[in-house]
Amino acid sequence: MVKVDGALLSPSPISPSGVNDGNKKSTVIILAIVISLVVTILSISTFCICLYKKRLHRRKELLSEIINSEQNKENIDSFIIGLSTLKAATINFDESNKLGEGGFGAVYKTWEQWTAGTITNIIDPFMDCPTNEIIQYIHIGLLCVQEDLKYRPRMSEVVIMLGSNTVSLQVPSKPAFYLRRGGGVSSDGSQKNLVPVSQNELTISELEPR
Repeated sequence: MVKVDGALLSPSPISPSGVNDGNKKSTVIILAIVISLVVTILSISTFCICLYKKRLHRRKELLSEIINSEQNKENIDSFIIGLSTLKAATINFDESNKLGEGGFGAVYKTWEQWTAGTITNIIDPFMDCPTNEIIQYIHIGLLCVQEDLKYRPRMSEVVIMLGSNTVSLQVPSKPAFYLRRGGGVSSDGSQKNLVPVSQNELTISELEPR
């Protein structure tokens, strides 16, 4: 028989410092995991919010573009003159109202009425548009067909003129195509003694942007 001391068999006591170190390590690990999760969640949330705001901003831009395109379409449609309006303004395209003729067809007169101060004579009294507005459109049209190209407004200027009632318009000069009357108009409405300034049987136009 071997006698063993009981003190050797009893477990050694754990020191309080070892327990504290283990608790501290566990706490640090837990804190690290929690902080990592919080940072990850915040990053994902921030990314989702930014993505949502970006999509929302894009939707607003698309909506604004759609609205602007509809407004531009309405503005363009408002500048379109119907055939019935042209027929009424030219008295069914009567030859006595013809200004000239080029490669794009006949141009009907307003210049004589404009210089005589009787421009309202060519305005259809049944039109709903105000008379002063129609006169403004005629004024702009005469500016666009002036004989000297340097006096003609650019299209950007024409758009501004058509969309504003406060723009000061210059005095138009003689159109490029103009027929001077020698003996006036006969009772049956036919022309007589018309002396054309220029006569084109065939016109070839070259389009040059300005």
